[in-house]
Amino acid sequence: MSEDLDSPWKEALEVFFQPFLQLLFPDIEALIDWRQPVAFLDKELQKIAGAAEGGRRYVDKLARVRLLDGAEHWLLIHTEVQGEPQRDFAERMYRYYSRIRERYQLPVISLAVLTDTQPGFRPEGFSSHIAGSGVTFRFRSCKLLDFQADMDELLHSDNPFALLVAAQLSAKLIRDGRQRADNLIGFYRMVIRKRLDRRLIGRQVLRS
Repeated sequence: MSEDLDSPWKEALEVFFQPFLQLLFPDIEALIDWRQPVAFLDKELQKIAGAAEGGRRYVDKLARVRLLDGAEHWLLIHTEVQGEPQRDFAERMYRYYSRIRERYQLPVISLAVLTDTQPGFRPEGFSSHIAGSGVTFRFRSCKLLDFQADMDELLHSDNPFALLVAAQLSAKLIRDGRQRADNLIGFYRMVIRKRLDRRLIGRQVLRS
C-alpha cells in the first residue's frame, strides 16, 4: 500500500470506525459510548506531526470519543496504518502519542494496523533508558496477515470492515492478474449485496 494522504484507508477508518474497532480491537469498541458523535481531528493531527516526519506521509487518524462508563471525559484514539516494515515505526508511534498527550492533556490509546506481508514485523512498543532514566511506551497493534486463514469468515461477516480487510489481503497477497480480477468481481458482488460503498471497496482491492 502506498503511503499517501489520499489512501482509501483514511476514508474507511472514518466511514466504518465502529466496525473497524469491533473487528480488530473489540475490547476497545466495547468501552465507547456510540450514542455520542465521534470527532475526527485530522487537521489537528497534521499540525502535531508537523515537518518532523521528514516529508514522508502516513495513513493515520485521530478520533475523539466518549467512554460508556458515564464519566464526563473523552478519549483520544490515534490509529496508524503501516503498509511496510520500518525500523523506526515504534518510535514514531511514541512521538505521536507524546505530542497528542501534550496538546490535549487527555488519555490516549495508540493503535497500529499492520498491512504488510512480513510475518516477523510486529512492533509493540518503544523503550529508551540510560543511567536510570528513560521511557517505556506500549501500543496496541493488529496484523492483518493473521486474518489470512479466516478469509471465508471475513467474506461472509456482517461487519462491513471485514470485507475491507479481505480486499486488502487480496491486494497484498495475490499477484496473479487474472485471479485478482476474479476477486475484484467477487468483491463487487458482495458490495452490492451488502449495500456498501463500492468505490471505496474497489480502491482497496486495486491497491497493492
